[in-house]
Amino acid sequence: MNEYLFKVSVEFDYFYKGDKSPVYVVATSRKAAREYAGAHLRNNNKVKTITMLGERLGMNMYHGKPKKGTTEYNTAYVDIGNVT
Repeated sequence: MNEYLFKVSVEFDYFYKGDKSPVYVVATSRKAAREYAGAHLRNNNKVKTITMLGERLGMNMYHGKPKKGTTEYNTAYVDIGNVT
């Protein structure tokens, strides 16, 4: 099963004073990335958007995202609602 690098933008709580940068998750689908990131966020912060950045080729190497219409693309983009 292929793994992909996703950028997860976070909707921060109004009173959050920490670092407000996105997080990056390696997962098999957008749904799995959302679940993993959501489980590890603190202070009522929520997942805002998820963007696929690339496909994992090796331990520390990634390549651009798969082309639309391929099996890999369709597998990674499991429909989870209105997340982009």
